[in-house]
Amino acid sequence: MTVDAPPSPFFSQCLDHVRWISAVFVLLGHTRSFLFKPFKKIENPDSLDYLFYALTNLQNEAVICFFVISGYLIGGKLLGYYQQGHVPVRKYITDRLVRLYIVLLPSLGLVYITSAMGFCDPPGTDEWLASIFYLQHIISDVTACNIPLWSLANEFWYYVIGLLVVVGLLHSRAISAVGLLLVMLVLIQDDFTRENVLLCFPMWILGVFLLNQKCLNKCHIGIIASGAIFILTIALSRSHLIDNLFFVRDTAIAIGLFLVLVSLRNTTWKIAIAPNFGRFMASFSFSLYLIHWPLLKIIRKLMWDNGIYVNLLPDSAYAIFTYLGVCLSCLVSAYVFSLVTERNTGHLRSLLLRLIKVGKPAKL
Repeated sequence: MTVDAPPSPFFSQCLDHVRWISAVFVLLGHTRSFLFKPFKKIENPDSLDYLFYALTNLQNEAVICFFVISGYLIGGKLLGYYQQGHVPVRKYITDRLVRLYIVLLPSLGLVYITSAMGFCDPPGTDEWLASIFYLQHIISDVTACNIPLWSLANEFWYYVIGLLVVVGLLHSRAISAVGLLLVMLVLIQDDFTRENVLLCFPMWILGVFLLNQKCLNKCHIGIIASGAIFILTIALSRSHLIDNLFFVRDTAIAIGLFLVLVSLRNTTWKIAIAPNFGRFMASFSFSLYLIHWPLLKIIRKLMWDNGIYVNLLPDSAYAIFTYLGVCLSCLVSAYVFSLVTERNTGHLRSLLLRLIKVGKPAKL
């Protein structure tokens, strides 16, 4: 597979919007679960109740979208290295680790504060270590203080597998084989659930295929048709009819998004869809994803302690405005958080690259 031409400005705008919308849907779903009664406990739900709970229960689908986008962005870099005939190992590792840790470590600090204040059960030593080394849900439970951390383990291991494959193709099959064997020995300990790293890997790979022109030509079915398929996969997922077949369910969602993105990438449209807004929202979507859960823990406890009812029903203006106010608080907090984390990714990356003299190729 060769890397296709760079994406159009329109497609880049679409990717920004997919990123921030996915992060917001995760926030909407988790905020609803923190503030409102579970749907099963609602007596005689009406059509508006069904609609509200359906639209605020898309966090799993949103994470699948993250995997596809990640496959396109990071897999694209690896394919570019392969096409150039050289993979700058130190630079790639530095880029990926800085991108993850510059947000992860401060978010773990927030987890510590949240648990120290009694807003959630303190993570055990194994949970702390697993979170730091991307082994959550593989060799240890994910800390209850920040459940969304589970997907970070998947992302990290996809970066590692992708690097090892390209190293094997370009430099050393022996190093690649040994590395992949060690990775597999770690990942086979992962439970067979929807979070399983290897089960979700095909969804990441789908994003990589967005870079292949032959694939793009074959899969281009039009924006309306692909959008309809994607909506149908979301509807099927929310129907809970195939929850036991979670791999089929989640793969269908990934394929639906893949078809939409293929159509968007092949379109000749040159319109601008709020590019500045999309870029702004996407700029702190990672921070929003990693800190909204402990923030919700804090907000819910403070509301409860101050006599503010939290087991709400979506049947009053008070409930809806409370819900939207909490979501907005998390968005603002994530933006402020990103100013000292994500916003400085480039500076920290450049500093580390200078320190390790990454300009010289790593010898393999």
